[in-house]
Amino acid sequence: MSNANVLGPSAGFWRRLLAIIVDCLFVLLPFMILASILFPLTDGAVQMPSGIYRECRNVEISNQLANLAPAPPEQSNFAVECQSIFLGFQTARILVVGRTTRDGATTKSISQSYMLNSKGKLVNGFSMDGLFFFRASLSTSFSWSAALVRRSENT
Repeated sequence: MSNANVLGPSAGFWRRLLAIIVDCLFVLLPFMILASILFPLTDGAVQMPSGIYRECRNVEISNQLANLAPAPPEQSNFAVECQSIFLGFQTARILVVGRTTRDGATTKSISQSYMLNSKGKLVNGFSMDGLFFFRASLSTSFSWSAALVRRSENT
């Protein structure tokens, strides 16, 4: 008896991958809509940085970065300000300060991120990313478990 007969029909990798992507998009959309409403209402206190579109620009490192808490990495050599946008609405604004060093073929980078409000001022905020990833993992695990149950019923 061959292994193909023991395992049963193919599980359909590409079909399941497409289902996971669709599941994540259906979970992502309500979170992005909520973040686009909450970001301006809370003056940046609620953000969702891992959006669909991110726009970044380099920022000059200045003495003002020394006042950040927690402190940025010592000898920082880059600063980038990024904003996440969903359908034209801002969902997050973040300042990333860090240091990149190259030693031969090895590049090491360490950075610290800071939440900003819509005006670019530091804010102590809450990221909705954790909630999204938790909800997405529940959705995809149910999809995988349902697919496995259907597959076991067919064998």
